[in-house]
Amino acid sequence: MLTQDKIKHRVVKFVRLALAMVCKDIFMFVDETGNDDKQSNILAVACITTTHPDYLKKQIDILKKNILGDPYLQAVPSIQTSFLKKGFHYCEDHNEVRIKFLELIQQLPFKGYICYQNKENDFDPSIGYDWYDSMFGRLMFERLRANHDANIRICFEQQGSQVGNRLKEIQGIINRLVEEIQLVDEVEFPVSPKIISGSKNEVRLAIADYVAAIFREHVAFGIGQPASWQARNFDKIRPKIRLIHQYRTDEFFTSKHPFP
Repeated sequence: MLTQDKIKHRVVKFVRLALAMVCKDIFMFVDETGNDDKQSNILAVACITTTHPDYLKKQIDILKKNILGDPYLQAVPSIQTSFLKKGFHYCEDHNEVRIKFLELIQQLPFKGYICYQNKENDFDPSIGYDWYDSMFGRLMFERLRANHDANIRICFEQQGSQVGNRLKEIQGIINRLVEEIQLVDEVEFPVSPKIISGSKNEVRLAIADYVAAIFREHVAFGIGQPASWQARNFDKIRPKIRLIHQYRTDEFFTSKHPFP
């Protein structure tokens, strides 16, 4: 015989399954910058969100194919080596490739979000992921909160032997955020966010990679220098960026309060 608690549990489960079938899918791709760059004075985590992941992949694949088939670019050594194997990656891409990819992402359907902080003088990337986890958690809290009624899939870049452990750590962060949002906002997530560990071969991560890198270079060399190529590159993606959060000062930059 079913008790009231069991009936309630089954009803809740049924409702969640029903909501999962009708709620929208939203994909989030996350990448960081500054941790392995001695010249950079900031650390940043960028997240791009989209409801059109297949379209993004198709357009990026087409551009890669066109670049590999461009006879003018055949003489560029990196095109047939790192680009052929890894695809688009800001720090490794030839400047002409960067220009083409930047032109593409200006037209793609996504929204960008950034959390950053100034790098401490004694910052050591080998000490662990605490800096990343703090900013990642703060950045994702707002994205999860805004999309709690969606089927959320989060992809972050991770390679090497620590993929399994890192995936569990990221899942733990997301689980804690979901619990906090449900408690504070009194809402339910119809589907638990799914975490995906992607390699550099996950082409859509390249958008987050470019957004993060362009922002980093603007902070380093573009602020107050509107004619610089760093500032001009940032201005090209500025319409795509919905929010920039200074982690330490808790200042938020939006279209109404623009980033310098």
